Amino acid sequence: MNALTEKSLAALEFVRGYEGDITLDGIAAELGVEAKSINGTLVALQRKKLIERIEAGTEIVNGKAKVIKYI
Repeated sequence: MNALTEKSLAALEFVRGYEGDITLDGIAAELGVEAKSINGTLVALQRKKLIERIEAGTEIVNGKAKVIKYI
């Protein structure tokens, strides 16, 4: 497995320590990055099987489903 970047480590640490559901925008805001940027990081973490993204329900914001639970 390739070493994780600083951003990946920060995202992984945050997600593992967060209880409950959080949106992609919420994670981005907490980490001070853009949602598009953190989404790529989360996809990479998911591919490495370090996180699992599951739909926990939906909240429609600007026509998009936003609620995702990370475990």
